[in-house]
Amino acid sequence: MASSQSFELPQSLAHHIGKSVGRQRVLTDDGAVLIVLHRPPIDDHWKREGVFLLKARSGEWQCKGEQSPRLLLDSYRAAAQGFDDELEEGDAPGPLFALLDRLVPLRRAARNIHAVLAEAGELIPDDRELAEWINFSYETERGLDLLYDDIRHSIDSHIARIEEAQMELTKQSLVATNRLNLLVALFLPLATIASVLGMNLDHGFDRKDPRVFFGVVLFGVLLGIGVLRYIQGGVIHSSDSRRL
Repeated sequence: MASSQSFELPQSLAHHIGKSVGRQRVLTDDGAVLIVLHRPPIDDHWKREGVFLLKARSGEWQCKGEQSPRLLLDSYRAAAQGFDDELEEGDAPGPLFALLDRLVPLRRAARNIHAVLAEAGELIPDDRELAEWINFSYETERGLDLLYDDIRHSIDSHIARIEEAQMELTKQSLVATNRLNLLVALFLPLATIASVLGMNLDHGFDRKDPRVFFGVVLFGVLLGIGVLRYIQGGVIHSSDSRRL
């Protein structure tokens, strides 16, 4: 089991580590193996915190920056669980896109951990402890890949529903426009004839009871409502409104 006590890097390996951790990688020199890993990235912060695994010539693993590689990978799984909880609450593409953007660095870092540990496994094929870390890192990487696919599927599903609703609205708009065009085609000739010949007829309404005038106005309003309902007849009102 890896010891979490502090240790000094061999001089032959220390000069490969600068002020920043650098990429995750395996370094070897004269029988010593140094594995450089990263803690889970915090949001979009570019700086990475390093975890160092050193297998000295004595054969003992020493860990610096974390108690053990297993706990490091557990922190990746805990972060993935947080993303999974947010996915359950996601109900719109916008938050899901933001969630996906935050997941990508974590997924990439976990993938690199597995690749680095697998590379170290090729250098030390008989180390059972390292083999367990490799398997555990693969499971972590696989879990993040599945989470990534779930988020993408959820985004695609939301977008498909929105596109379906937009297509339905477009269809309804075309039906309403077609009916309006029919009314225009019907009444435009009548309006043209009336404007040319005039409509100054002796109807006698001006000598009738005022209630007749208001009755005609009411009839006009009802007729307008009927025409409006005819134009909007293509609009489908669902009893349970869909959430976009």
